[in-house]
Amino acid sequence: VLHRVAPPLIDALLGFDAHGFAPFVARWNARDLLRGRALRTTDATVPEGVGDGVADDGALCVRRADGTRVALRSGEVSVRPADAAEAG
Repeated sequence: VLHRVAPPLIDALLGFDAHGFAPFVARWNARDLLRGRALRTTDATVPEGVGDGVADDGALCVRRADGTRVALRSGEVSVRPADAAEAG
């Protein structure tokens, strides 16, 4: 298992070291479990919104009710529970 996992992991770490998080954004956003979820934050400028992926620097992006997209770089985020229809 290590023989299969280690080379791509090393490549990813070297890529991150050379280019930062930006090359990983699309893959992260494709798997982001917060995207589209209602969120509450400790940031006074964005107390609540909807998860909208991550920025090139890895900051969590939140879409406010007015449609503006804000990148949060610190603070706490709470995810609202899915309603019964979503939970299936």
